[in-house]
Amino acid sequence: MASVGTFAMIGGIVLYALYWIVMGFKGGGFPESRINWYNVLFGFGSIVGLTAVQFVNQKLLGAIEGQIDSAPTRVSTTAVFDALGILFLVLAVLSPISMIYSAIDYEEYFMIFVALAVFVVFGYLALVALNPEFLTIHPDSEATAADDAMALYAFGVKVYISAIPLLYGILVVVGCVSLFIGMLQIVFEIEAGWIFAVRAGGLSVFHAALGLPFFGYLLGVFALLSLFVLQAILSIPGKLDELKNS
Repeated sequence: MASVGTFAMIGGIVLYALYWIVMGFKGGGFPESRINWYNVLFGFGSIVGLTAVQFVNQKLLGAIEGQIDSAPTRVSTTAVFDALGILFLVLAVLSPISMIYSAIDYEEYFMIFVALAVFVVFGYLALVALNPEFLTIHPDSEATAADDAMALYAFGVKVYISAIPLLYGILVVVGCVSLFIGMLQIVFEIEAGWIFAVRAGGLSVFHAALGLPFFGYLLGVFALLSLFVLQAILSIPGKLDELKNS
């Protein structure tokens, strides 16, 4: 999904620039207003800025994907992860259905995009829970109860880290679609309330996508650090036994 976000961001840079340029020539989105040259220049300038940000984000996403392999974890049984996987699978089916029904019932159609994103997120959680080896969590007959507790903590940390590229892709795609709809609203001066909501939400989602890799990487580093510290503490009794036997 990170690769999807990377390619989508190329289109997103173009859409973002066009959004502000169109808004500038349409007088800031209000009929019969003069050209807002600040928005026009901001649109052209954003191409350079977003290209630089995307270059950095692409490097960070690659580093994030390598963090998971640096902390292998063992567990005595995968029964707990199987149960979590089934729970996430149920949520992946029921949550989007409920959200789409509410979106149609209350005519908040932008929530359909949110429902699709929720489906992808819960579907991903179900996939990694049913296949913990994707997160370098492997069954081991010699694993202790402490290892099982550590595996549950490691699962949460690694799910967070592995979900960053996924969330990045989702936010970029949703942001691009919303920006395109918002640009059409400005061009054709559509005054439907839900389109204004999509337009405002699209900008927020796109801006959130730009900062996600950086802040996600920082939080991921400290989360892994806490995991390494706990693993080191739990390994002390075993190391002491080895010293006594040597």
